[in-house]
Amino acid sequence: MKTMKRLMAYAALTAALLSNIQAASPIVIVEDLFDGYNANIAWTAVANTGGFWSATQGGLTPQIGANYYNIWNTPAWQRYQKSFTESNFTDEGKAVFGGSNDYKFLAGTYEVTMYLGLSSQDGVQFSSSGLIAYLSIMSGAPSGDRIYSTAKDTSAIPNAGEWVEWTFTFDIDENTLTENGTLVLGQSMGGYVQIQGAGTNYIAVDGFKVTYTPVPEAAHAAVLLGALVLVGVIVRRRK
Repeated sequence: MKTMKRLMAYAALTAALLSNIQAASPIVIVEDLFDGYNANIAWTAVANTGGFWSATQGGLTPQIGANYYNIWNTPAWQRYQKSFTESNFTDEGKAVFGGSNDYKFLAGTYEVTMYLGLSSQDGVQFSSSGLIAYLSIMSGAPSGDRIYSTAKDTSAIPNAGEWVEWTFTFDIDENTLTENGTLVLGQSMGGYVQIQGAGTNYIAVDGFKVTYTPVPEAAHAAVLLGALVLVGVIVRRRK
């Protein structure tokens, strides 16, 4: 009877610890408007040969904020980047990344979601146009190294006059490097966006949302492993 009670107690402990670790749920840490008209939230153009910010164009209206970005009549890449400061973080983001961490990268999984739209101005279906969203490390004014995504979901294709969401996933750990070989952890966070048109299509981009999921704490994982070992020992002895 005592053995059974101990087994049940260890099983309950294991379940509680496992639930606690699995409860590391994603939080939205940055929800940027990608709105170029406001100086406080504007992104810096790295390369721009044919784009403009507008409140309405070809049947599209902003998904977030007052404006969105359009490019047209050029296959050239448009590039924008931004350094995220305290004012760009949500309350949840400030609670996790603020304080002594000073809004620097922590280990975990980051998802960047952006809206991609196709103007109905020319009625052309979406083709060979693209959007690539990166996280990057920044130093002072926006200039930094891009971080390549570990996965992306760009399968949704907009019809004329529609928006879709594209998601880029970044798994950041102690070994993650930027494209130039710089360690990411402990560096200030930023964003980098590349947009490319198909020559005649009016491609639109809006919003830059960053969602963060922390890795389980090592102490919790160690305790869970110990509890599982104890349960295994008890079960073996009982047999």
